[in-house]
Amino acid sequence: MYCIYTDRDVPIEEGSWDHIFPLALGGSDKFAVWSDSQSNSVIGSEVDGALSRDPLLAFALRDSGVRGHRGSSVEPRWRKVTMDGRPMQISWGRESIRAWDARERRELEDEEFVGREMNAQFSISRDLPLRFVARAALAGGYFLYGPNFKQTVDCAELRSLVFLDIEKLRRNGTLDDCNIKFCDRFHQDSISPSANGLIRMLCERISRSLFIATPHDDSISFHVGVVGQFLGSMIVPAKTAQLPNDKEHDLGHAVVLGPGDMQRLSFRALIRDFRRAVAVP
Repeated sequence: MYCIYTDRDVPIEEGSWDHIFPLALGGSDKFAVWSDSQSNSVIGSEVDGALSRDPLLAFALRDSGVRGHRGSSVEPRWRKVTMDGRPMQISWGRESIRAWDARERRELEDEEFVGREMNAQFSISRDLPLRFVARAALAGGYFLYGPNFKQTVDCAELRSLVFLDIEKLRRNGTLDDCNIKFCDRFHQDSISPSANGLIRMLCERISRSLFIATPHDDSISFHVGVVGQFLGSMIVPAKTAQLPNDKEHDLGHAVVLGPGDMQRLSFRALIRDFRRAVAVP
């Protein structure tokens, strides 16, 4: 069976089904592609797993009700916290907050930390959204368009972003020679009255994980939202005349996910449904 991540046929014993959006990020078993097991493992640890711990997604993931492969619910945990110089871990449950004193190795009673000043440190990667959106574009594009997708876009360039060597990138400079354009959740275009601003509004108002592919004359735009949070948009050069198209899908395709379910529809239908949902009686 063909693997879009490695561009080769992968035998059954060497492959597995890969969730294009992992379950822990609001994905579904129905939105998946066949993949080489080794590539699946790299993506799972370096991209999916790391993104599931993104502090900007943590509370949205908890409140969305998503669950991972093991069926466990997502609970934000701040690991680098200090209170009066004491190292702490804070877990944010839906009903209560728990504080773990790392020095005394015990959970504190509420009266020991409620109302006290704490300091927390976070690490937010700007590379992870790029890699995740590139992966969604590569696998999601193949899922939507089939083998024609391989002839339409430069899949090798998308693969280079999925398996990006961050340390090499830091040593050698930037991605200025890349033909793919990327707008992340911090970019001005995503918070301004623009096409990306509209996509961000859709992601935040629909409150589910969302994948959109929109063909243009010489490119395809891919947009990704995770449980109601805009993650990023990517414009990939493409020979879109080779893609199958019809009147209903002239604006592109949309996949609305989870938890655990998938709805595939045209982007035009998604906009119609959204307008009806927000219409004032």
